[in-house]
Amino acid sequence: MRATWGLVAAATLWATPPLTTIEDTLYKADGTPFNGMVFIEWRGFEASDRSNIATHQVSVRIVNGLLRVRLVPTTTATPPTTYRVRYNSEGKVQFEETWAVPPSATPLRIRDVRVAGPSSPAPQQQIIEITDVAGLSAALEQRPVKATRFASSRAVFINAGGELESVAGNVNDCVRVDGTSGPCGTGGGPGASFVDGETPAGLLNGTNAVFTLANAPAPASSLQLYRNGLLLKQDLDYTLQGNLITFSGGAVPQPGDVLTASYRLPAEGSGAHALLSTAHSDTTPAAPQRGDLIVGLGTSPTTWSRLPLGPANRCLISNGQDAVWNACLFTNFPAGSVPFVDEQGNLAQNHARLYWDNRNRRLSIGNNVSMATLLIWDATPSASTTLAVRAGEGQGAAPLASWQNAYGVEVARVDAAGQFSGASFRAATSSSGAAWRDAGSANDPSSPANGDFWYNSGAEARKTVEGGQVHTLPQVLCSSTGTATSQTALVRLGSCTIPASFLKPGDRVEVRFDYAHQGSSTGFQVAVRWGATVLVARTAPAGVAQLTGRADAGVRSSGVQWSTQSWGDTLTFVAGAGVATDALNAPLTVEFLGAMAAAGSETVRLENFTVLRYPAQANP
Repeated sequence: MRATWGLVAAATLWATPPLTTIEDTLYKADGTPFNGMVFIEWRGFEASDRSNIATHQVSVRIVNGLLRVRLVPTTTATPPTTYRVRYNSEGKVQFEETWAVPPSATPLRIRDVRVAGPSSPAPQQQIIEITDVAGLSAALEQRPVKATRFASSRAVFINAGGELESVAGNVNDCVRVDGTSGPCGTGGGPGASFVDGETPAGLLNGTNAVFTLANAPAPASSLQLYRNGLLLKQDLDYTLQGNLITFSGGAVPQPGDVLTASYRLPAEGSGAHALLSTAHSDTTPAAPQRGDLIVGLGTSPTTWSRLPLGPANRCLISNGQDAVWNACLFTNFPAGSVPFVDEQGNLAQNHARLYWDNRNRRLSIGNNVSMATLLIWDATPSASTTLAVRAGEGQGAAPLASWQNAYGVEVARVDAAGQFSGASFRAATSSSGAAWRDAGSANDPSSPANGDFWYNSGAEARKTVEGGQVHTLPQVLCSSTGTATSQTALVRLGSCTIPASFLKPGDRVEVRFDYAHQGSSTGFQVAVRWGATVLVARTAPAGVAQLTGRADAGVRSSGVQWSTQSWGDTLTFVAGAGVATDALNAPLTVEFLGAMAAAGSETVRLENFTVLRYPAQANP
């Protein structure tokens, strides 16, 4: 100890010894950065500048694989020596290695200092016989010493003053921690033993504050708990209850920390005996059986006793005083959680996706927003929400869903056949979609009822039923205003295109048109065409201001038969009829044409035109 204080004093007076920087990035075998601590230990040596380096160790934290430390070179030390390096992660030493550090002005990597071999050079073998303390001290001055032969019945230890001391005793005597000797088992109790360097069990995650020792220290004050090599103070940094260590708020271990504990164990009588036997003053004698638990029972005094294994599917719980077997209850989930058994068979919860709002009586599935009595919404971006109601085998006439008012009166339902019934149905059409969309059927329903409305896709017609009769509804194919022209050649002033195969035999198409003449000195002409067939062609003198007419086209199995009428305010009435053979399985355009008789500023305008379809319908 005196030599150690001399080293410290010398280090204080002399200049700072030379240092070499070791800097590197460490990874695990799976490619992820290494996180933890590295502990670097060394024996005392003399640096190249004659600085005395005392035996000690340092700890360096490694975060995201980054390691940086400055050390005194050992390859130029007297005698040359090495560093012992231990890597610690997840609460335990993962591996260790030896470093021989050379002088270097630039940072070195670990591969530059890593060597194979022991943490210090093997000393020369020397056996020295020591018969007293003076002889031991003299021998230690003659370093190195491989082994020492002590005189019979002498023990050597370091006393409280840090000095070597020797005591005498019998061959089977024991030396106690206070330096006295005597028969083994006296003083400290028979069978007294110690635990050194134990790592307390517990999660090093920065939030867990409770750790467990393998045994309960006895006495409790014998526990020496180190965190990263720093001795912690009991009842300040932590508290001890039995074998449970509870850290205070500011001393909770962090990921990568290293915890080690040393303590004494309680003394027990010699000889083999059952735990629950009269050999123990703190137990209730009993004969343990398979599955029993050892528990503390009673209050005056509390003794260790056996708790028999409970029945199947029962859980061990606390009743506030003792551990007892009872129904399995779990009360550690967040408020509103709905427990379920996960894919590993464990009781679990997902507060973000399955939530019960007891205050507002709302169940949320797929989220926890609590917006309605039952809200099913999988808010995950890649997921979809589906609600399926499947009839049971004995469904019969029972509805699949029934909506009731506050008095229990049904207001709407979906029956077992999928038919919706309710007081009314309201929908809103938007610019992007119609509120009511009926895909239709090529065949009319076999039993339509009064008020039914449907779409016949084969006839391209909407139908209704009134008073037992099936009726179609007229369809406005086109209805609009046209344009005007002053040209002398016929030009299109308006048109209406009928889709291919839209017209069916038995349909009737009605065409109506109105022209107006702007001016009074030049005549004009108009024409109406059904595809390539001219239905109307009229020439009007300069004094005609309005011209109107209509045409009917009766659809046959091939083409149409048409009839026309046209007249004006001062223009005579003209009628006509004919047949148009234009194909109906291709788009067909109804055109409204116009032209002036002579060039000028006067115009003829298509004021309005309408094309109506009356779908075929038979009602015998």
